[in-house]
Amino acid sequence: MNKKILASVFVTLNVAPWLALFSYPAKTGLELYCSVPFEIKIVKQQSITLQGTIKTHYYPDRTAISFISGGLVQTATQLSGEKHWRINRRAELNYHLAEGYLHSLTQQVHPAFGDNLPQPLAETYLFPTYKKQHRDYYQLARLDNNDVIVSMAGMPRLYCHSQ
Repeated sequence: MNKKILASVFVTLNVAPWLALFSYPAKTGLELYCSVPFEIKIVKQQSITLQGTIKTHYYPDRTAISFISGGLVQTATQLSGEKHWRINRRAELNYHLAEGYLHSLTQQVHPAFGDNLPQPLAETYLFPTYKKQHRDYYQLARLDNNDVIVSMAGMPRLYCHSQ
């Protein structure tokens, strides 16, 4: 009887720590903060200036929150003056990493206090990340200090600080 109790105690003491370790969720994501100011001027039939800041927080649970704040100035014609629109939105993202790439999917987009950008202008001029169900792909390069450089096709690189 004592051998059975001793064997059970031995197994419990050797197996329990491993079970506890595997019960914690794996840290398979990033913990980064990215911030980039932008100013984009578009001159077509009407002049558009889009400027502000994008701030994105990536969390280890493979979720992210991205904020865009700034404004859009629209000059329609000589007869009508400038129209000023305020942008203040939050996007909720899910992402996963695969071989140096980050694949994100926008789950929700919420206008915040003061946002008065009409939906047609938002659809035309806002960054695609701020459109629900938008998929994006980024290439990541980790630096020696554990910070990350994010690059996208046709866009400048972002420098993200590890937390």
